Amino acid sequence: MEVRLRRRDWNGKVVNVHTTKKKVSGHEEIITERQVPNALYESLMQQADSYRQTIHKNRKSFIWKGQYFELDTYLNLPEPLTILETKGITEDEDVRFPPFVRVLADITCNKKYYNYNLALRR
Repeated sequence: MEVRLRRRDWNGKVVNVHTTKKKVSGHEEIITERQVPNALYESLMQQADSYRQTIHKNRKSFIWKGQYFELDTYLNLPEPLTILETKGITEDEDVRFPPFVRVLADITCNKKYYNYNLALRR
């Protein structure tokens, strides 16, 4: 089971989210998210894996030709990294990339780019 704790700051408002992911079969997982108060967030952060660092990123979300995208720019990694993620696009549907996006590589299912691995202290 994977546990993730996030703090999102948007226009001065802070929201803490506790997420658990549990695999139930090859490609299926159960994801549970709940909002937690600041005190619980701080308490849980004290239990965080010391081999990992907090990831800081700037997320821009947008819709292009009916498809939803999230563009994450990582702010505290040793090398610059920006990842574009699609949401809600079926396997038999082609991704319609906007002309202002240049795709360098398809990293789908590449564990090197999972947040869990990007957070490893180097």
